[in-house]
Amino acid sequence: MSSGSAPPRTPPGASGRVREPTPETTARKAAKLGGGGSSWPPAADEWELDERQHERPRKHVHDCVHREITLEPLLDAVTRTKAFQRLGSLRQLGSTHRVWPNATHTRKAHSLGVAYLAEKLCRNIAQRPMPHGVQPPDERDILLVKLAALCHDLGHGPFSHTFDNFVVPAAARRARDEGDAGLAKVLEKHKHEQLSVRLLRKVFAQPPLAAREDRLTEAELVFVEELILGGDLKGGVDARKGRGWDKRYLYDIVCNADSGLDMDKLDYLRRDPATVGMSGLVVPLLENAEVRLATFGGEARARPVICYPDKMSPSLFEVFRKRAELHCQLYTHKHVVAWDLLHRDFLLAADALGPVVGSLRLAETDAFLKMTDESVMARFEVNDNYKCVGDQIFSRKLTREELAMGKAEQERLVRRLEDGVRAAVGARGLRSDRASLEVETRHVHHGQRGRSPLDSLRFFGKGSARDEHAQPLPQRQRHDCLVPASFEDKGVRVFWKGPPEDCEDVREAVLAWERQEAQGRESDGTFESQ
Repeated sequence: MSSGSAPPRTPPGASGRVREPTPETTARKAAKLGGGGSSWPPAADEWELDERQHERPRKHVHDCVHREITLEPLLDAVTRTKAFQRLGSLRQLGSTHRVWPNATHTRKAHSLGVAYLAEKLCRNIAQRPMPHGVQPPDERDILLVKLAALCHDLGHGPFSHTFDNFVVPAAARRARDEGDAGLAKVLEKHKHEQLSVRLLRKVFAQPPLAAREDRLTEAELVFVEELILGGDLKGGVDARKGRGWDKRYLYDIVCNADSGLDMDKLDYLRRDPATVGMSGLVVPLLENAEVRLATFGGEARARPVICYPDKMSPSLFEVFRKRAELHCQLYTHKHVVAWDLLHRDFLLAADALGPVVGSLRLAETDAFLKMTDESVMARFEVNDNYKCVGDQIFSRKLTREELAMGKAEQERLVRRLEDGVRAAVGARGLRSDRASLEVETRHVHHGQRGRSPLDSLRFFGKGSARDEHAQPLPQRQRHDCLVPASFEDKGVRVFWKGPPEDCEDVREAVLAWERQEAQGRESDGTFESQ
């Protein structure tokens, strides 16, 4: 070795003398670590934290709507369970892909999107000033809200809302006809949110989640259940105990019981239209949301709720208008409903096949988890379909008495309409039994039935930055030229699945009934025929 060569460096722990770092060296290494507040060498607990993060990194999921979604280790573990993976086999829009072939996105993608929006809203409002006594969300709060968003649809059946709106009511009627009152009662009370929380408990009661160090406590699990259920709690929203008054606004994020404006709605209003070539929702809500104190329905004490600037009221109404538009043009399109009815028949028949495809006995969660879109459809090959032979819309504002109408009275109204259609068809000597003729009552609204959705929101003005309270939208800022005169449409549609050669005769009979029904309702001033 030449005299000018540098001596070899002695590694730490080897024989030889190791020089202590100079203050200049320590400062340079601290700067490389990202700031003057860091110390070098790191403390032992800092090494342990880095090691834990290396063992359990966040998972990154690429999404066509929100681009990149990150999941904490606990949420990543939840997505690997059978209950969540099943959502990848449930189409978000049920039967809609039969009419719009690209509408094949799944409940899994939607649930991930809701979790992304829930976290984004939490972090946005955490950076805003809070009213006196109200606490911003901490990291555990954000994790639990994301978990609720991720699992809010676990209880959906095959073909999503087709299962709730068509299959379950038909199965309940069949159970009553067969004398199984217990099953009929369960089916009549079915809501997919209730089934979601049951499946969530089952997921966290089994390995590997039950053995995790970061598993949920019982109190946290109750909080997640309350976030999913919204106002559908025994005792109502006042029975919530997962979080106190200082964090009540967290209940507005996943399932908003006051206005319906939540992250579930914002995701599907962006995701669903994109798959069928319609314009999606583009409203900068999350960036402008703040927590203020407000009251609803004569509450004695104001509570923290998520509010928006009053200047955004037109944009907020656009959210609910887009919802009504999608229900009219997409979700309840007559050909989509025709496929819904056919899929209903498939599922009722599949229920008799037993555990091969699943079970409509919703208490049997293991059998229910076997029911997906494809597990049912793979058993059938059918080339006929229901034909829509009547579609008449009647539009008016509901009276106060009808808004208060009970479920039993609504069922009697439906039966009267159905009996009228069947009598009109049967009078011409045509088949009018349930197997051949299906009568569907249609009710499309902006989310609050006959009321303006803006009435259920609270706003703050530009000059009220220091005011902790939010108020209903003033009348002078309601933009009447942008708001419709009526917020709902009610209608009746008739579907025929009898001999094809009788279809035109059935159509004429239904049209005659529609004209008679419209004349009768116009004569007493209750309906305006469109």
